[in-house]
Amino acid sequence: MKGSALAGAALALTLAATAGHAGPRGDYMLECAGCHLQDGSGMAPKVPDMRGIIGRMVQLPEGRAYLGRVPGAALSPLNDADLAAVMNWSLKAFAPQSTPADFEPYTAEEVARLRSDPIQKPAKARRELLKALAKAGIDGGG
Repeated sequence: MKGSALAGAALALTLAATAGHAGPRGDYMLECAGCHLQDGSGMAPKVPDMRGIIGRMVQLPEGRAYLGRVPGAALSPLNDADLAAVMNWSLKAFAPQSTPADFEPYTAEEVARLRSDPIQKPAKARRELLKALAKAGIDGGG
């Protein structure tokens, strides 16, 4: 009995220690899916749908910056490298058709710079970004 309790405790500690190494999909599920949902569809109107739109956002420098500065990303407990991996994975998972073929993946250094200046008014910033997308002739989807 004592041995199985120790084995269970060891397993729990191992799982806890490796939780931060879940990979980008696992990190997304642990840190982002609670609001953005497993499929990236969000919970309108408070949590926007990421499907398709994030690939269009990265077509503009301000859109690329926006994704790293929104509070959910900027204030995430993930380290810079893991957050960059989640952001890159999200583009492939939720916006494969709209992400430019020449997209340069986010780096840990870029994410560190972006998240050091979190957006204070995300809804306003999103509205401004959608206007910029429209002005550039890019469908913002809402």
